[in-house]
Amino acid sequence: KNTLIISPSSKKLDPVSIGPKHPVFTIAEIGLNHNGDLDLVKKLIDSASNAGCSSVKFQNFETDEVYIQGEKAGKYNLLGKEINIYDLHKQLEIEYEFLSELKIYAEDKGLYFFSAPMGKNSLDTLLKLECDLVKISSYEISNIPWVNTVARTKKPIIMSCGGATISEVDRALTEIYKFHDDVALMHCIIKYPADIKDANLKVMNTLRAAFNLPTGFSNNGFSNKGNIDFQEIPFTAAALGMDLYEIHITLDREMDGVDQGFSTEPDELKDMISTINKTREKYINAENFSLNDDYLGSGIKKTFECEEYVRAFAYKSIFTTKSIRKGEKLDESNIKCLRPGEFRAGLEPFYFSTINEHFYAKNDIDEFEPVTWTNITTNS
Repeated sequence: KNTLIISPSSKKLDPVSIGPKHPVFTIAEIGLNHNGDLDLVKKLIDSASNAGCSSVKFQNFETDEVYIQGEKAGKYNLLGKEINIYDLHKQLEIEYEFLSELKIYAEDKGLYFFSAPMGKNSLDTLLKLECDLVKISSYEISNIPWVNTVARTKKPIIMSCGGATISEVDRALTEIYKFHDDVALMHCIIKYPADIKDANLKVMNTLRAAFNLPTGFSNNGFSNKGNIDFQEIPFTAAALGMDLYEIHITLDREMDGVDQGFSTEPDELKDMISTINKTREKYINAENFSLNDDYLGSGIKKTFECEEYVRAFAYKSIFTTKSIRKGEKLDESNIKCLRPGEFRAGLEPFYFSTINEHFYAKNDIDEFEPVTWTNITTNS
């Protein structure tokens, strides 16, 4: 269905319709930019509110549900720095109490509050908080067991599609449709920041035509002649008819923090949301726009070259979580879907249930090793 209706659990919020002929649903992605500091986050929520955003979004996770452990996950290259990815996530885990206070604070300002959870306990936290919708991040779109888990909650889902092929988007939606069809999709480029000419915004049209769902754009930052763009991409995406829009926000790009350097500052955010809202009105009124072909791209939905590094690093595959002896059964007690980081990847999560039911170790396998067809067998 081409309109997603969000019915709030809080009396402070009004129901929202996301889709054609409705205002753009705008998401201020606080993500990892909270730095674990409650006062900082409240200032970020203030920035989102002052700019006129519809919602604020976080990422809540248990690191052991995200990356293989420690040294094996290795370092992630971002904005010229090498980051110990497992340690970084350990530092940025956030608890129920932290999120609970922020949800109240956001809703008092009329903002929807939600998150992209990773791990069952993280999802349970959002259910306990009575969040009105859930995000499935780009990195989880091929993780069919996780898509199934989120869909089972019957909560409305916004799903980003960065790095995915169109068949992977279709497969994830097929899983969600077993439980409900309250879904919106977001085109996304998984490079932080990407070159502005890699935006390929016509992919939104492709997704909308293929799946007839509300479709928008999740903006991970674009570099335009050395500056982070806050005008060209949001305008062009709105002129193409996006129904929802997500942007990383910061108080200052020079701040400490992993994602600050490609995020949008408060004055820029205000300008951006104003541009989106004005352009949306014109779009609904069928006004014509002059658009830059460089930002429109091919419209082909695939893994783009600029996304290959992050896809290999962060799309999940199947790993052991403890040492397994030859002949031992593989099951949920000793295998998990995790991001490989710099390490080798294993089989994709699609095969998890089959391996969980039918496979044994062909030889001894160390902990946090990728599970492949060469080291497992159906013979015990």
